[in-house]
Amino acid sequence: MNEVLEKLPRHLLNLVVDQPYNEYTAQDHALWQYVMRQNVRYLSRVAHGSYTDGLKQTGISIDRIPHMYGMNRILEYARKTNNKELSKKAESCLEEIISNFPDYAHLIENVREI
Repeated sequence: MNEVLEKLPRHLLNLVVDQPYNEYTAQDHALWQYVMRQNVRYLSRVAHGSYTDGLKQTGISIDRIPHMYGMNRILEYARKTNNKELSKKAESCLEEIISNFPDYAHLIENVREI
């Protein structure tokens, strides 16, 4: 068991799955790209500037579905360096992913438990 799973409450362990990243098709990535471009286009006009800054700082790609393990590393770095701004931006970006891809919400919830 890795350190992330060790921190997860035992009753949630049955919800943990590996992200099937290698199974994503070109169509999956194209859908992600379309949705994220729409989000960035719209939210860059109406949301706080930290939204687009947060995407850049957290490394969430507009062009490809992000690896959740990569998000784990980013969040861990933000916590270790006490970078509250980066933590908030990462959390905001994760919320955006959940709202657009609810089927993957369980993966996001696992990231938050770090």
